[in-house]
Amino acid sequence: NFANGFRVRSTLYYHQLNHVPVSGTGSPYSALNLMEEFLFMQLTPVGSGRNFGGEAMVEKRFENQFYLMGSGSLYRSTYGADLNHQLNSRFNGRYTATAAGGKEFNSSRKGRVFGIHSRFMAFGGQRQMQIDEAASTIAGTTIFDQSLGYNVILPGYKRLDLRLSWRKAKANSTRTVSLDIQNLAGIQNVAGYYFDTFKQKVMTRYQLGFIPVLTWRLDF
Repeated sequence: NFANGFRVRSTLYYHQLNHVPVSGTGSPYSALNLMEEFLFMQLTPVGSGRNFGGEAMVEKRFENQFYLMGSGSLYRSTYGADLNHQLNSRFNGRYTATAAGGKEFNSSRKGRVFGIHSRFMAFGGQRQMQIDEAASTIAGTTIFDQSLGYNVILPGYKRLDLRLSWRKAKANSTRTVSLDIQNLAGIQNVAGYYFDTFKQKVMTRYQLGFIPVLTWRLDF
């Protein structure tokens, strides 16, 4: 802890995962990489995985109607049939970085506060298996080459958010109206690659862009 409400925190961590469901000892498939897929295979709990890294955070607590925070981490996420044969997992983005801050302003009318807040996030890209274009052409859908594991690294994820809020406080209740604008800059973040059967080539799938969210909340 430092003067003027500043605080610094750092952490080192290591997670070891045992008895992870995998599709045999020689296959690269592991339940640690499962996200939205449907499984059509038998799994046995003989796999393993590891997550390790470090993170640090600098924070200025909310004081004089102002706050600031920044954090970052470096890490690795692996999986495999055993701890001696580990591969990069689907979620091995390698790094994260976040910065956030905000300030509130009192209105000339008692009990009314206007706030402006912002946040920037940057994450290392997740991973994907290499697409087998020849097999995808024959099958008419996206087929991945599982023998290489998650060897394709997606571009990093970046996003800038903005929040505008208005709050009115009474003796027994508080009303808040806020406008959250996610991805203010409209950055096109890559969600993954797929094989387009109409164009007969690998295409890029993008995540959602500019998203406004209007909220009204009553606390009592």
